[in-house]
Amino acid sequence: MALVAIAMFVVLPFLTASRSKILSQILGISVAIWTLLLHGNIIFVVAILTVVVFWRSPSYEYFTTKPETFGLVLLLITGVSVVTNQLQLSSPNYIALYLGLELQSISGYIIAMLNVEDCDRKNHISSILRYFILSSFFSGMIVLGISYVYLQDGSMVLNKLSTGHHGLIGNTGLLMIALGLVGKIGIVPLHFWVSDLYKTLHFHTIAIISVVPKISELMWLYHTPIKNIILIVGVLSAIMGSLGMLRQKDLRKFLAYSTISNLGYIVTAHSLLIGGSMFDFTATNKYLLIYFLATIVFLALLGVLRVNKAGLVTANQLEGLFGFNKFIAIGMMVSLMSYSGLPPFMGFFAKLDVMIEATSAAGWNIVVIPMIIATIFPCFAYLNLIKAILTPSSINRFTLASKMGPLLSVYILAICLFLSFGFFIYRYVDKISQLGLY
Repeated sequence: MALVAIAMFVVLPFLTASRSKILSQILGISVAIWTLLLHGNIIFVVAILTVVVFWRSPSYEYFTTKPETFGLVLLLITGVSVVTNQLQLSSPNYIALYLGLELQSISGYIIAMLNVEDCDRKNHISSILRYFILSSFFSGMIVLGISYVYLQDGSMVLNKLSTGHHGLIGNTGLLMIALGLVGKIGIVPLHFWVSDLYKTLHFHTIAIISVVPKISELMWLYHTPIKNIILIVGVLSAIMGSLGMLRQKDLRKFLAYSTISNLGYIVTAHSLLIGGSMFDFTATNKYLLIYFLATIVFLALLGVLRVNKAGLVTANQLEGLFGFNKFIAIGMMVSLMSYSGLPPFMGFFAKLDVMIEATSAAGWNIVVIPMIIATIFPCFAYLNLIKAILTPSSINRFTLASKMGPLLSVYILAICLFLSFGFFIYRYVDKISQLGLY
């Protein structure tokens, strides 16, 4: 697939817009089918299908006016695929894992750098430069950690390194690898770069960066043996993200802290499975799948809206949206209510599963209290956005970038129905989540 992605850079710029779009759609659907056959990973496939649907929608001319973006997305998917493939093996290799992680990171840098519209170019370049430097620093931590573990155990096989005692040098190496992955994911205590990056990006670029790379990074973090430290990181991320959302008026910074909070829940859900099988990630898969779907809906709908011919910036600009377009308003409210964990939406059952895992984990009942706090505080922030959407406005300042298109509309409608009728279908999510993270 890496060769296909490189070929896209060479071929697409010489094709007409219509032919390049058709070729991109065919390749995108082929990648989704290939991913399903190779991985059987429903979360991975949802992420790929989302990219294809965004590409197909007429609202996202950005992808067709910059055809090299699709090649970068394929390279990003290739990096994620390398990591996930290695983690499925009985003896995953650290070198292959690191190369896959860097392949997706480099693609992410360029995708973010190409996105220079509707923002101050100077601030955008400085935020991308900080993102690049910090991500390179986290990569260096991972490489140094791998070298420490190799120095101690003399092996590059992850499973061998994850069992037994490694001594001071080996444990230091494992801790550095975990911290490097925490920084790449963007959770506490290495979360400070996320809001700076998000505030200069288009919403569709945020959707790509906040969904696709997280799959492989979370999977690798799940295979690190320092469960107790990861649990503390997850709880702190859920709390800090929740508190950060309360004082944010900027929509992109709000999304950044929401991402930190939800990723904290996902990491906590996994860490509570101490001593369990690494294939038994039901609560983690449920939360990850529901979070990704809610994120897709919210960012896709924000991406098609314009206020006074410019992109949305603050939450107050959402006032009057329900009167302008009820489909977009209801879709955004469904995703926000699923984020907040209100019944009967799917987010409620996902968070309830995390609480149940916490109460059943020996010695970790105390985790329930901060997780409840991390659930209550964001509700006020999400409900404020819903209030703004429902508030009538005498000024009609909204426009659409272009028509959403039938494929994107049907895709969003299907996700909203899935998120809304959680009470009736949640018992079947167990079977779906078995296709999730390995």
